[in-house]
Amino acid sequence: YGYLWALDEHHRLDDALLDRMMRQAARAGTLMAQRARIRQSLDGQVRDLLLGDRDVAEAAAEEIDGLGALGRDVPVSAVVLDLDGPGDLPPLNLWRLPRAVVAVATGADVVLLVPTALTADDVARNARLLVTERLHAGLHDAVVAGVGATRPDLALISGSVREARIAARVAHAVSRFRPVAAWADL
Repeated sequence: YGYLWALDEHHRLDDALLDRMMRQAARAGTLMAQRARIRQSLDGQVRDLLLGDRDVAEAAAEEIDGLGALGRDVPVSAVVLDLDGPGDLPPLNLWRLPRAVVAVATGADVVLLVPTALTADDVARNARLLVTERLHAGLHDAVVAGVGATRPDLALISGSVREARIAARVAHAVSRFRPVAAWADL
C-alpha cells in the first residue's frame, strides 16, 4: 500500500527508534489495508445505487452508511468521467483522491460519489487529471467530466449520476464546457 522512508542524514536513528517506527508503519499499513477493503466492498453497493430502483438504492445506501464510507445524512453529488475514444478509461488511483470519495467503474465510464464537504468540481478536475496521466497524450482532450446536482440522501444519487452523464456528453459536444461540465451550468 505504500513505502516508509527513514532519512537519517545526521545518523540519529537507533534500534529503539527504528523499532517504534516499524510498529507505526505496520499500524499504518493495517489501516490502509482496511480502507482498501472497504472501498473494494463498496463496488456492489454503489452499482445498486445507480440502478434507479428505490428499494434497492435504499438498501445499498444503508449498507454503505454502515461501512462508514458515506453517511445517509451527508448530501452528495455525482461526478462522471468519460472517454470519447477507443477503449476504456484506465483504472483510477483512488489513493490520490480524498478518502471520502467513493468510485466505481461501470464499463462505459467512472462514477464518483462526492460528499458536499468537498467541492465536486475540484474532485472532477483532479480525477480527470489522474486518468489523463495514464493515457497517451493524444487522448487527453477526449476525457471529460460531468458533475451532477447535489442530492440530500445517498439513496437518491442515481438522479445526480444521470445529470453528470448528460453534462459529460455536453462537454464532449460543446467545447466551451470542456473539460468539466456541471449540470447546474448547462
